[in-house]
Amino acid sequence: MNPLLEKAKNIRALIIDIDGVLTDGYLNYNADGVASLRFHIRDGLGLVLLQNSGVPVAVITTANRDIIDKRLSDLNIQHYYKAYRNKILAFEKLREKLNLEPEQFAYIGDDLPDIAVMQQVGFSIAVGDANNAVREIADWTTEANGGAGAVREACDLIMQAQGTLETALTRFKTDAYEK
Repeated sequence: MNPLLEKAKNIRALIIDIDGVLTDGYLNYNADGVASLRFHIRDGLGLVLLQNSGVPVAVITTANRDIIDKRLSDLNIQHYYKAYRNKILAFEKLREKLNLEPEQFAYIGDDLPDIAVMQQVGFSIAVGDANNAVREIADWTTEANGGAGAVREACDLIMQAQGTLETALTRFKTDAYEK
C-alpha cells in the first residue's frame, strides 16, 4: 500500500484549523467593522461524509468568531476548541476525551500556530498555500489551497484509505440520498 494511504488508514480523528484551512485566510470587513469569512461548500460536505464514515472531526483554532460557531454547528462538529493560542493544550484535552493515541490523529494546518500539534500527530497535512515551514514538516500537502477544497481532498484521502469513500459516493449516485 502507498505510504500516504497507510498513514491515512490508521486515522481515528481529524483535527482542522479554521483560518487559512477551512477558509481562504482572508477577513473581509464591512463599513460597520463586521468581519465575514468564506467557507467552501465542498470542504463542508467532506467533513460531513468523514464524520458519517465514523471518523470524528475536531477544530482547534486561535480564532473566536460567532460566524465560525455557526458554520461548525451547521456541520455538526462536536469537538470545538476556540481561542486557543497554545494548540497543544487543546490537543491534549481532545486526546483524553476521545481516548486516542497521538498517531491516531490527522491534523490539517496552514501556518506557524499549527506546527506544534502537526509534529505530534500520526498524519500531518498542509494545505496547498501553507506557510513554507508548515509544508516542510507535513507528511502531505494538498493540491488545493485553504478554503478552496483542501479539506475535502484530505477527507477523501482518509476515506479512500479506510475503504469508506466508495460507500459515501454511492449514496449520491443513487436514489438513496435523502431529500
